[in-house]
Amino acid sequence: MLRPLGLTVAFLIFVCTAAASPPPAWLQYDDGTPYQPVYRESANDGWAVKFVPPLPGYIQRVRLYVGNPPGHTGWEGFNLEIWNWDATSTPPAPGKRVWGPKTFTYDHGGWVSYKGIDYWWKDTEPFVILAKQRQGYPKCDTIFCDPKRTEPNPNWSYFKTKWYPFELVNGDLMIRAYYGASFPGVEPTSLGRVKTLYR
Repeated sequence: MLRPLGLTVAFLIFVCTAAASPPPAWLQYDDGTPYQPVYRESANDGWAVKFVPPLPGYIQRVRLYVGNPPGHTGWEGFNLEIWNWDATSTPPAPGKRVWGPKTFTYDHGGWVSYKGIDYWWKDTEPFVILAKQRQGYPKCDTIFCDPKRTEPNPNWSYFKTKWYPFELVNGDLMIRAYYGASFPGVEPTSLGRVKTLYR
């Protein structure tokens, strides 16, 4: 039987598989139990929560638990903003506004969601969701707190253009962020074949 001499054939198969991104989920510290409403005396003051995302991704929605001060039945809404986090300040605090303000209005109390964000967050540093009152008391809407505060405290108060840790009541502000990590995958499995030259 004749066999070809010097014939060498090699196949190298490269398989690249991308890890699936986790599905979007609500980032939250509150336990879902509305306990006490909070509000400020003046417009453009507000309430905020600092979130630490697990991966780079998109801030897609904001969810608030809202109500009315005593004696007021209308709905004024909030102006929403996203701020970055300044870990170098003393003490660390929200840094600069990176998105907004966007007006968010609704026609009922309880949980309300603003869906028009889709802001790309390129790292895993904290971000801050701020809800500013559009009116002063008693025309402003309120944001609720739950009964028990999470430690470390992620809640902040924005008062007269300055930031303060939120310490009025012993609970977490009911502000949530819908966040989803989004990375392009390699679809489907890719194959590469390399053949050596033969003589």
